Amino acid sequence: MTCEYVDRSQKRRKREDKEPSGAGDTVESKDATNIAKEDTQSTPKEVNQSETPAGSSDSSLANASEDSAPPQSPNVPTTSDERAVEFRFVEPHPQSISHQHSTLNDNSRASPRARNSRLSVSSLISIDDRQSKNHVCRQIKRQVMKPLSSSSIREEFTTLAALEDIELPKVWLMNYWENFGHTYPFVNLDEAREQLSKIDFQSESIIPFDIYLILAIGSITYDSRTLLEGDDKSSFEKHFSSDTIESMVEFLNLGMASPDHPSTIDNLRILLLLAVYAVVSLNEMQLWNWVGILCRSVLRLGLYRSSSTFFNRVWWSVYNLDKQTSVLMNSPSGLLDPKFVNQKFPIEVRLWPDEDLDMVNQEIARHQLLGDLLLPMLVPEVPADTNEFSLRLESWRKGATACIHRRATNVEYATAMVNIDYYYMCTEIDQLSPSESLQFTLHFLSNSFRLAIREESSAKHQIKQSLSLFWYLKFFKVVDNFLTSLRQLVALDLNRVDLGVKLTEYVSILSVMLNLSKYMVENHDIMESRLANLVFQLTEVNAKISIINVMTTEGMAALRSLNDEVRKPVT
Repeated sequence: MTCEYVDRSQKRRKREDKEPSGAGDTVESKDATNIAKEDTQSTPKEVNQSETPAGSSDSSLANASEDSAPPQSPNVPTTSDERAVEFRFVEPHPQSISHQHSTLNDNSRASPRARNSRLSVSSLISIDDRQSKNHVCRQIKRQVMKPLSSSSIREEFTTLAALEDIELPKVWLMNYWENFGHTYPFVNLDEAREQLSKIDFQSESIIPFDIYLILAIGSITYDSRTLLEGDDKSSFEKHFSSDTIESMVEFLNLGMASPDHPSTIDNLRILLLLAVYAVVSLNEMQLWNWVGILCRSVLRLGLYRSSSTFFNRVWWSVYNLDKQTSVLMNSPSGLLDPKFVNQKFPIEVRLWPDEDLDMVNQEIARHQLLGDLLLPMLVPEVPADTNEFSLRLESWRKGATACIHRRATNVEYATAMVNIDYYYMCTEIDQLSPSESLQFTLHFLSNSFRLAIREESSAKHQIKQSLSLFWYLKFFKVVDNFLTSLRQLVALDLNRVDLGVKLTEYVSILSVMLNLSKYMVENHDIMESRLANLVFQLTEVNAKISIINVMTTEGMAALRSLNDEVRKPVT
């Protein structure tokens, strides 16, 4: 199926001015509609330092009032351990606060820990857990005002408790790489492997911040498998600490002014990893802050015209983060107009010998399309060439699918993710078109539903990136666009027979939307309050719309009344 648009000259333009909000295989709708409704860590030890790192603070993280947030090569690396590539979050296992101390030798330095409270992943990503988020926002403000230090964050280390299974770090690294290595291509996999090989994980180990973050992110994506096998704790809870990750902000130099400064590369690497961590921990406010800082940093450093291979990768990583975040949050991009950018595309220089540049370039192409959609999305007066957009989207889908089959790794699940992204962008293009096709919405929901069920029931290892912050924001936006279309139904000037047929289509899709929302609430401890609110509102709309008979005067009055009731945002 393609999403080409033809002969729209006589059709309406579907567009309502809305405030910015914070938020493939074709399948039959009956597959989803018939689904019934049925859903600590051994923290690194705190380290006493004999000296305070230059330019950093050893004070504990302070409470703050909540900040407002806006809305190639066929040799694909694998591990000897078949445990790879998972993505799911876990239920909280709150533990009491403990304080542990150890001493490093004089040649090593580790970050101070404000506290060792055992926060689970779910408690960290809870929509109501504001304290942790405000701590980070306060630290960001402090670091922006801090003078640039001559020291590098690479000189800072943290600790990781001894592991019973010393192969786990390799598994975590590959989980990170499979989920994010192509989308944010700034991590050199060979260098990361080499660093891991030098660390003795059989005893308490001292590791740099960037490796700690990569392993922590990878452990979150791996956790669904360990829980499926009956473990009472996630690997993140056993081995990593949200406090340690938050405290890394104290060591950042956010006043980067020159790409030649010794700390610039290391600071950019940590900033990008913190942004990716915000994605996997579903922390929308922190993601917004990190993307904003990254955008200003790459502009200040002139990375949009840098010839450095690493800075080229940083630029495209920030570009992809910015475009995806801007589209999903209905906000303008924080980067320059493409006319000012002097970065070669497609990328031709590998960061490491076996890097799959085709996959990297396909991800950049997808985000370039998102970037081009942004202006007509935010400014309805700007004309949108939907035919060109749909052709580019179809070209991306074919290219990405070909890359997946060539790599022959996680083919089924990676293809499902391509389909979800494809149909999501179809719904965005549909909003710019004078025509309307609810089939794109149905395909996005059905593919998401099938993948969510497969992720819960399958014993196979797979990429689970559908359960990320970006998937939830896509879902919420698809729902909002669908209800916007429903509100416009009365204004279509259709005869009552055609209006009745159209209303039946809306009821069918609304049923899939409601069932998917219920399924996510019952099976995942993620964004629970927002999803529960959505379920409540969709249930009300579904109950009213399913009994409307447009062939009667009373039915038409009920439809008009319903349109007025669903004007408020759904999340």
